[in-house]
Amino acid sequence: ADIGPDTTPIEAGLEFCIAYCKSDFIGRDALLRQKERGPAQKLICLALDRALSVFGGEPIYHRARVVGITTSGNFCPTVGKSLVLGYVPTALAADNKDFSVEASGDISPARAIIGSAYDPGRKQILS
Repeated sequence: ADIGPDTTPIEAGLEFCIAYCKSDFIGRDALLRQKERGPAQKLICLALDRALSVFGGEPIYHRARVVGITTSGNFCPTVGKSLVLGYVPTALAADNKDFSVEASGDISPARAIIGSAYDPGRKQILS
């Protein structure tokens, strides 16, 4: 649900999976244009302050204005918070505050996770 016909691998942070050097494939020229100008939206991870049931399609707010839509989410016991994925304008993707998500009539403040939600210092993987 996080990537589909209305999104591109560049927007989803999967550009490393694109083999531009391969022969001409459907969408190659469009991806090269998007790479050059930059994507209009970006997939981000949000940590919610309150646990909400998010299934995808819920609004993402930034400073009380709808700016994006969720694609999936669930409670993460390792982090101890509900984590939500969704698309927001690229210009807002680096702002890790002032977000909120609405689900089933409830709104939770949210913070964008820059990097990994669990083990951001890679201490577990290096030990």
